[in-house]
Amino acid sequence: AFGRAAAGGAGDVGFGELLSATRGTFVGQRLREVSLFWGRGRSWADFVRALLNTTSGLSPDLRLGDPVPPWLMGKAWLVCHSVAAGTLGSPVSVSAGLDALSYSMAPAGALDGVAPVYLPAMYSVILGAGADSEAPFPYLSGDIPPGSGLRYTAAALFGLWETHADSPPLGDLARSAAKRSGALPVADVAAASSAFLGGVSASTTLALATSLLDLEVTPWAALAESGGEMFPSARAVYEELGAVGASRDLLNLAARSGFVGVVDELYTGGSGVPQAVSAGASNVTMVVTDMSSLFGLFSNEPSATVEFAGV
Repeated sequence: AFGRAAAGGAGDVGFGELLSATRGTFVGQRLREVSLFWGRGRSWADFVRALLNTTSGLSPDLRLGDPVPPWLMGKAWLVCHSVAAGTLGSPVSVSAGLDALSYSMAPAGALDGVAPVYLPAMYSVILGAGADSEAPFPYLSGDIPPGSGLRYTAAALFGLWETHADSPPLGDLARSAAKRSGALPVADVAAASSAFLGGVSASTTLALATSLLDLEVTPWAALAESGGEMFPSARAVYEELGAVGASRDLLNLAARSGFVGVVDELYTGGSGVPQAVSAGASNVTMVVTDMSSLFGLFSNEPSATVEFAGV
């Protein structure tokens, strides 16, 4: 019943029973999020915007640096997430099909072939510091090797025509993303840090499926555009892509702006602890229901992650 009501008719009794059977579990929570999302629109960013407004009265225009209650003044807020960087074997698909736009990490030198699909990242702000305040901590955790960047590919007629363009160095994009972090909209950074389905963009098949269903599960950001322009600029690129296809001009615009998918921190850890430690924290308090994301941080535990630039 919950599934049918939340999905606005898209669900059925079977899905409702599945939700009830998995109540209180990680899977159940994710299924409920999918159900609510499906029933209230097709864009994850729009869904989060509406959720924050209806449940907490937060304006879509609220920015990270806006005034806060006295007890919050001066505290650092780290909004942990992942940048979908892609690799040659798993490029990030912005659009798929007849006209396609994708990109992947172009690592420098010896790092060729071992770069991860996702990079740990965080928006950061000193609460109450104002809209013009800069991020107190680096946007990308760890050192980015000089020369590393993103290579964008536009293709038409299912790959019969193809051309490429390169972004500015990732280090430059990261420094730009840290400027005027106080002007970033709370709703947009919250959408990025909670986009648990955003990883479908790293699969051409799944990206095509979501495109056919007119679902926007991956929030997009233009890292070269600082502050409040980061998300609107990316939105303009995405909408133009839908309107005119993957043209050469659009490819160059995407590359210049450092157009990337920003998704759940789950893809690079799931705990937020590495970002907190990289910001200087020596004592970390966690409230979790699943300890697996924590155990993988210790050196004697098996891990499926790939070391990149010391991260």
